[in-house]
Amino acid sequence: MSSVLFLKNKTVPKDPYHESFQESGYDITFIPLLDHIHAELSVIVDYLKSSDFIEYTYALIITSQRAVEALDAALKLIDQHTRTRIFNKLAFTVGPATHKILSELGFKNIEGGIDAGNGTILSEIIINRLSKDQRVTFFTGETRRDIIPKRLTSEGFDLKEMVIYKTIAKEGIIDRFTESFEAQRANDSTKWIIFFSPQGTQEIVTYLKTFQHDSSFQSNCKIASIGPTTETYLIENGIKPHLVSSKPEAKTLLKDIQSYNNI
Repeated sequence: MSSVLFLKNKTVPKDPYHESFQESGYDITFIPLLDHIHAELSVIVDYLKSSDFIEYTYALIITSQRAVEALDAALKLIDQHTRTRIFNKLAFTVGPATHKILSELGFKNIEGGIDAGNGTILSEIIINRLSKDQRVTFFTGETRRDIIPKRLTSEGFDLKEMVIYKTIAKEGIIDRFTESFEAQRANDSTKWIIFFSPQGTQEIVTYLKTFQHDSSFQSNCKIASIGPTTETYLIENGIKPHLVSSKPEAKTLLKDIQSYNNI
């Protein structure tokens, strides 16, 4: 049985990567890397109820599931009439997974999603879709890449950033990883290590580099990146992934890995 180490927190209540790979018979392990801490809910609620957002903000940008979770927690504290007005605003997002959970949350008008695999593509979609006088709020984390803000502000868009969560690395990441990694090395089947983001992986990358000249590791252990941003990070740190997912979603990653295994 092939095994997969997902370097990510398992999404609750359902994780699409767990479901897709389990159905295909993979031995699955998640290595949680990060703790996500919401901003004070009262601060988020006050902004969502303010005229600055309700009356004057035309669209919102939300690019991570963690931001959706923080937004969801705040929305539950807001009256139904105001929630309806918020759900009717235009929402831009990256990737099919975040598009799906935004839709399940109640947003009616979502763009980007499956057509926007990264911030660069989403920025162009927004620029082509909106006029510069239509105010946009970017709900984001404390640590984020600045591709979207830089691109939109350089074009003269009225952009407000609202930090609604922060991310910190968990304690003992490398210990959990090495324990699972060494257990998987004991069998002869193909072992995949999947990188979803640079955050929290520094010690893991350093550890994996010690196996660069290990023929057994090179034969049986494969490394995949969920997208080009993480691929660049890995290459810059001395690791070339065997595979980069065609799209940042579970079913596509599974299909790409299955195709690679059959080569």
